[in-house]
Amino acid sequence: MKRIATKTININIKLEDNSLRVVKLEKGKVVSPSKLKEMSLRQIKEYTEEEDKMETLSFLSAEDKRFYKKNKDHPDMAWALDILHG
Repeated sequence: MKRIATKTININIKLEDNSLRVVKLEKGKVVSPSKLKEMSLRQIKEYTEEEDKMETLSFLSAEDKRFYKKNKDHPDMAWALDILHG
């Protein structure tokens, strides 16, 4: 499944030979699989999101999306999304 960058950021990744590799992410763009392989699981969770989730929440404002990300495991979240989507 494709992942979309949620922030515009440059990530420095330290390689085994003590050199650095820079992974550049642009907000709203698809992140290539080669970049995802270089990133840690924490970085992937923090800076990217699955494409399907972004499409299904297109009716939410940026502030509402941030709130959803923080509270998506709450039991009433599905009900609240149904109310908003109308």
